[in-house]
Amino acid sequence: MQISVGNDFGVGVFEINNSFCFNSSYDIFYFKENSTSVFFAPGISFTIRVFSDDNPISRGFIFRDRVIFITNAKTTGTGTLGNSYYQYSEKISETTSISEDELTTIMDFGLGQSYRFKISKRLYLYIDLGVNFTWMDSEDYETESTLNYLGGGIFSDIAFQINFTERLFLELGLNQVTNIFSSQNGKVVMQDMNINTKYEDAGRWDLLSMAFYIQIGLRFDLKKLRGEVYTSTSYNDGEQ
Repeated sequence: MQISVGNDFGVGVFEINNSFCFNSSYDIFYFKENSTSVFFAPGISFTIRVFSDDNPISRGFIFRDRVIFITNAKTTGTGTLGNSYYQYSEKISETTSISEDELTTIMDFGLGQSYRFKISKRLYLYIDLGVNFTWMDSEDYETESTLNYLGGGIFSDIAFQINFTERLFLELGLNQVTNIFSSQNGKVVMQDMNINTKYEDAGRWDLLSMAFYIQIGLRFDLKKLRGEVYTSTSYNDGEQ
């Protein structure tokens, strides 16, 4: 078993294609947004891998967890508002940063299979593939608009481990996440039009991210640990 922790430096694309209706001033309005955001998001990641053997080529299990923060984003697209009498469309083109009263946090975790290739005593190659789940929370403190996002998809990973000792290693890798489906809900606030409404919608293939990461980790021999625990327990039982 091995445990590692480190930093991610990610980029990604998030697409919104939402449409919903709401009541306002005794009339029914509809709102539609079609936009694409390209973002940069650094963060922290945590990985566990477990292998049942020590062969040159092995297959095992991986669990990964990560939290990243969108620090810079460029959004383009179109927003449309209308009712039975008129329709108003406006192009979206804005650049946001974490310092501009807007915070977006992305948390995801994945689990799946890990393949290990021992290139040499000091260098290992890993290829991982599994399912991924993503939670995203975004809030614009100036307008009070919010977005809550829950999605599922797949992740893949390729990494090299440099072994400093039998236990201590440095891992350099590249991971990729593609969300296949999602559930979105939030609040749209247009202060100049006196509109404040909540919404719910679903998405498909709307989040793609890729991140370079660097982690430091430790490797443990589970068989030895089990043996040490068993020996210690037996010894204490004998004393009693």
